[in-house]
Amino acid sequence: MLYKNIKKYLSLFVLLTFVFVQCKTTVLSASDTHGNKSRMREFVSGYVGMEIEDHEWIKNNVPTIEKVAPNDLAIERLKEEKKMRGTVSAFSAGTLDYVLPRYVDNSLLKYFPPIGDQGALGSCAAFNTTYYQFTYTIAKANGWDVKNDSDNTKKFSPKWTFNLTNSGRNSSFSVLDSYRLFMDSGAAKWSDFEYISDDSDPRNYLEWPTDARIWREALNYRIEDYGYVEVWDDNNPDTPVKNPDSESLADIKQLLSNGHVLVFETNITGWRFTTVGNDPSTGYDDPFEGEYIAYACGKSSLPVDGHVMTLVGYNDDIWVDINGNGKVDSGEKGAFKVANSWGTEDVLEFSNTDFTWYSNQGFVWLSYDALNKVSAVEDCPPVPDRRYVWRYNNYAYWITPRTDYTPKFLVEYTMSTSNRYNVKVMFGFSNSDTNHPVSFWDPNAINKYSLTIIDKMGFDGTENECDATFVFDLTHLYEMYDNQVGNWYFSIIDEGAGNDGVLKELKFIDLHNEKEYVYQENIPYKFYNESVTFGPVKVEKDSLKSSGCILNRAMPFYERYFRTVSIDGKIYTVGGYQPQQGYINTVYEYDPDEDTWEFKTELPGETASLFHVTRLNEEIYLMRKVIEYNDRDESEEDAGEDVEGSAEEVVGEEAKDNAGENAGDDGTDDYKDNVEIKWIIEKYNPITDTWSFLRCVDCENVRNIVAFNNEIYIIEHNEVVSEKDEESEEDTKEDNEEDNEEDNEKDTEEDNKKIRIQKYNPADNAVITILEEDFNWSYFHTVVLNEEIYFIGGKKGRELLSGIGEGLGGYRVDNASMSYNLITKEWKEKTPLPEHNSPLNVVAFNDKIYAVIRYNNNNKIMYYHSGTDKWYNSEIKLMNRNGIRLDVSGNKMFVLGGTKNIISFIVPDTLSDAIEVINLDSLLNYGDVNQDGFIDSIDYTLIRRYVLGIITVFPKDVGMLAADVNRDGEINSSDYFILKNYILRSIDGF
Repeated sequence: MLYKNIKKYLSLFVLLTFVFVQCKTTVLSASDTHGNKSRMREFVSGYVGMEIEDHEWIKNNVPTIEKVAPNDLAIERLKEEKKMRGTVSAFSAGTLDYVLPRYVDNSLLKYFPPIGDQGALGSCAAFNTTYYQFTYTIAKANGWDVKNDSDNTKKFSPKWTFNLTNSGRNSSFSVLDSYRLFMDSGAAKWSDFEYISDDSDPRNYLEWPTDARIWREALNYRIEDYGYVEVWDDNNPDTPVKNPDSESLADIKQLLSNGHVLVFETNITGWRFTTVGNDPSTGYDDPFEGEYIAYACGKSSLPVDGHVMTLVGYNDDIWVDINGNGKVDSGEKGAFKVANSWGTEDVLEFSNTDFTWYSNQGFVWLSYDALNKVSAVEDCPPVPDRRYVWRYNNYAYWITPRTDYTPKFLVEYTMSTSNRYNVKVMFGFSNSDTNHPVSFWDPNAINKYSLTIIDKMGFDGTENECDATFVFDLTHLYEMYDNQVGNWYFSIIDEGAGNDGVLKELKFIDLHNEKEYVYQENIPYKFYNESVTFGPVKVEKDSLKSSGCILNRAMPFYERYFRTVSIDGKIYTVGGYQPQQGYINTVYEYDPDEDTWEFKTELPGETASLFHVTRLNEEIYLMRKVIEYNDRDESEEDAGEDVEGSAEEVVGEEAKDNAGENAGDDGTDDYKDNVEIKWIIEKYNPITDTWSFLRCVDCENVRNIVAFNNEIYIIEHNEVVSEKDEESEEDTKEDNEEDNEEDNEKDTEEDNKKIRIQKYNPADNAVITILEEDFNWSYFHTVVLNEEIYFIGGKKGRELLSGIGEGLGGYRVDNASMSYNLITKEWKEKTPLPEHNSPLNVVAFNDKIYAVIRYNNNNKIMYYHSGTDKWYNSEIKLMNRNGIRLDVSGNKMFVLGGTKNIISFIVPDTLSDAIEVINLDSLLNYGDVNQDGFIDSIDYTLIRRYVLGIITVFPKDVGMLAADVNRDGEINSSDYFILKNYILRSIDGF
């Protein structure tokens, strides 16, 4: 009560000295309570962001949550509230059925650290994600008491996160930078890398850890995943929150009740403050009466005022009299509890802005109504330029801890450099028969570009060179492939003319087998404005667990956009594109069993497009554009060379077919009169190694060709694109051709898109049109399965600003799936890919469609079962690359080529020559023992009969794998009990 009375008197003092009244509402305002502003702290914006660009990228690349279920902590809290109040809040909204406590405060738990102060550093994103959120999450997972952690050995340091992610400046860019660092390298403890809030010494925000012990210790504390939850209502986006029982609040309140703390981004100088009132209908708000509360966010007092804070709880009983009528309106009830990183002073003014900050010893209440762009309260006083208090669609970010994990394979190296922002490092792996890296990992933690011109920057944050020893965890790459022997590499990319560096030590550490592999050749090595790779280092490993994927010998060529087709156990690669040569006509035969390549007869003539291939009756059918010269004589040789160059530029637009975006212009107007461009169909006989011309076809933009029932179906995607579109895409057309993560579409006239399907019959060499209609969908993938052509994963988007040095493009994914039945001529909607899963390529085999998916910046495999019309996740992860080709041979899927995800100014070639081989038997829907596409009582009975000894085998060979529901390597009663609970819907998954 003493604190409550003090707050009442303080509130009265504030009201008498610097408040104004609007519409009977008591509002705290900024005033010159301190006559000498030079003694105040300066407001430093710690978060920049890019508003729309960030919003689009986050929405399409960062996981969100469909529905949050209560965990054990939430249930215990409900029991405690029921015991105290005699009832709980039964939260029923629409189809949801939540039970939530009315009051949650995670800051009271021993896991939440005391309020801290970021001081003069613009480190709010790092401070809140690291000191508050990461400390709390790791402490909770380990049962630590951080409130009584006097030596700071259980709290984590914002200096680690801020200094590694700020690109050499005193401000932050995104909370997502923190999360990527937490996933890859963890975080250092405060005691190991002390945070100092003074900006007078630039090392406080520029120094990097240089001790191997700090890097190695940080690896023990990581996060498993991160994502966002939004407070939003599609039916009423301006006012998503009506009252404390609004459905839009359900997920975020459940997360808090489950024991999470979340961070959010805001424009802090737009906050409007007042004090908590006293609702006479309840006594549960009495302890908080008179405390400070923010009720709205409006016009900022500074042009850049981004800030990050932490949600620690909520209270549905809090009341703020927003409209000043003295009555309790439903929209005035409820608030979140927020922790700030500006210390524990209740009132803070700043020397460079009129904004005044109010808090309750470092915490502040935030009214639910502040999440509305338009208040839910009648007669709410006007707030100029009112906005959502949290950026984007009221986004808040959660993390989950990585538990029960021990690193198994590390790399440790020591180097010095005069400018760390010029140096990028990469770690690579290859098959033991390949002597260059083909699979890469980019340690995002240190591969940053500076956003300002920095001539000198050592690892210690000064202009002096110094040694630094780094340690990174390569276990994910170590376990990605089942190769028992492989080669490891370390690459340096030095992009800075005028600065040099020295690699002094390099070793790979196999913790699992207790071995160290020290690389000594040419070490120490002085590098200067060059790209250099060290290795191979041959490493043998024990089989930990099967990943289902191996890395084969590298391909013998680097080419973009080649096509693949499998025949009689062999895979053929056809055509491609090389920047110096244009479209090429090469053909290779790959023998997967021998892991060998053989060059075959090239296609004749001059190609003016990418190829499209399919298999029919053990022969390859191909479509391409060719250039024909009419009456070409010797005097026209020079002109012919010019025409060839023009062809690469003009018909380069056609290369976008593979990404699903067609320009709608075959480019023939740009050729001279003696040139003719045609779409043709050709056939290749693998036995005789010969090509045969079949016929010309009247086509515009061919998207793909597929074979069914002894006929070839030509899929076109034709549209009209404005001149503006063509100009804007000209500079990026090569990147857009196949790299599905970088496809761009600007101001496209969607209403002019059409699809046309033509049928080619090899028996009579005839072509007829079977379908032509509007099809306003871009970047889809096509594949034929049974008697249907599937159109999968279309996307529409536009180029967004890239995260500097990180290659973060943006696009919107519409993961719709449809099929066109070639027999019934009917369209049918299919189950779409899950949200945030962007397909890079697809292939059909037996009754399934396999897709390589980009999810949260990682490549993985999913598969679609036509019998159940469902997509299934696999646990197989692949290297990150774009523009891949897929094919299947002998129940194995091959992922070939593409482009590496390397962002560098001096690396000349980012093409990939990697071949990943996936055993399709390892792509299981666990629990589906008979592999009929369903998990039901039949599967339960099979497992139970097996455990009881009634049967010794399952109907399908892979049943022995699918029956191991809990993946512990044994089939026992635990598996059928789990499956039973799943079938009865007692659990949602396993």
